[in-house]
Formats: sequence, C-alpha cells, structure tokens
Amino acid sequence: MKTKPVSNTSKKMIAGALTLLLALSYSCQAMADDTNDNSMSDEYHRDGLGLDIGTLGAGLDYVHAFWPGWHVRLGFDALSLNENQDSSGTIYNGNLNLSTIHTLIDWYPMGTGLRLTAGLVLNNNTISLSAVPDGSNSNGNYTDYTLNGNTYTSNQIGGINATVGFQKLAPYFGVGYGNPLAAHGRLGMTADLGVLYQGNANENLTVTCAPGLNAGTCGQIQSDAAAQRSADQSNLSRFGFYPVLSVSLYYLF
Repeated sequence: MKTKPVSNTSKKMIAGALTLLLALSYSCQAMADDTNDNSMSDEYHRDGLGLDIGTLGAGLDYVHAFWPGWHVRLGFDALSLNENQDSSGTIYNGNLNLSTIHTLIDWYPMGTGLRLTAGLVLNNNTISLSAVPDGSNSNGNYTDYTLNGNTYTSNQIGGINATVGFQKLAPYFGVGYGNPLAAHGRLGMTADLGVLYQGNANENLTVTCAPGLNAGTCGQIQSDAAAQRSADQSNLSRFGFYPVLSVSLYYLF
C-alpha cells in the first residue's frame, strides 16, 4: 500500500529517531566525563531504581546484585507516537506503540564497568495505519492507493487498516558500560547497546470496498489486498532485529 502522506509520516518518524539518537550520544559523552568508580566492594549491600530513555521508549529499571560480578535487571519501557493527516479527501492515522517488559542479566567479566547482557523481553510493540475518506469525494478529491501494483481511488476503496505486530517473547543480547551499584553516593549512570530479536513481523491488512462498488472490482481489490499483505510480510522481515540504545540514571538505596 503506497500513499504520499504515509511517506511524509515515515520521514518525520526517521527524523525524530535521529534526534533521539543524537540526544543519547550527548548523554553518553556527558556520562563519560563523570565516570563513577566501578569497585565492587559495596555493590552487594545496595539496590538501584533507575529512569531510562532510549529506542524502546522511556521507563523504569530495578537492579540487584545476586552474585559477584552478576546483576539482574527488571523493568519496562513504553513510547506512543501518533500522527493524523487529512490529504486529498482521505484521513490518515498512524500509530507507533512501543511497550516492553524485560528481565536482563548483566555480567561484569573483568570487574570493571564493561558488561555483557542477555535476557528475555515481553514484546508488545505494534505499528498501525488507517486511511478513510473524509466525505469530500463528491468534490472530486480522490486519493490514489496502490495495492499489488494496481491503483485504486478513494471512490473505490472505503477504508484501509493495517496493523503490524511481533512475537511476544523476544531474546535480547547486548553490551554496556557502567556499574550503578558501585557508584559513590546515591546516583549511578549506565549506557546500553544491543539488539532485540522480534522475529517475523505479522501484518493484518484489511481493505473495505466503497459502498455501491460493483462486485467484480471489489473482488479484485480483495485479491490485490491479499497479495499486498504477502509482499509486505517479506519487506517487514528487516525489522526482526530491533536496535536498542539507552542511557539510565539510577538512585541507589
């Protein structure tokens, strides 16, 4: 399914992601200028509750040392982005909803701030898009939709809804820097870089025919919608590996 407003929306989302990555890079540099002492002498007498922000959104994190050089982290992240646009007689609504709950194990193999991380994530990330006529088609304001290479207008299609989801239980692997439980005082900072394996994306694409459309054209639209879904499934395979970059600030107790 190809439409001009969707392309504009994608550009805005990409620009937002780049802005976020630049902000994270600046935060990591600031952290490097004020690195904590990563001695493990006191970390087993305290826990940490942290705020984190990154490519999975913003959330809370709890960290606890259960063995020398080993920490467990429990937490969640969420982010919701919405965009609405009325163009050429069609109302577009796009939603990006990120929602994850994680259980991670950190290993500090050299007794420093460098660590390896692995764990499982309950993954509720979804992307949805809808397109419906705004009632102005009588004025000749028609939108072109492309399904399986064939073009239809909004006087032939009554609405399009697409939702993309991923596997619910996703493994995570990454590296990081910073041992928050070994920080002096009550505050500690960390940075993480890794990948979340979401598996094959699953798209649910529904296309409705406009009222009064002849049965032959409606049948062709439904056939093209099914073929478009199959093509989209192949294109969405690139999102199976989701990059994770985040920084966290912990309060220790």
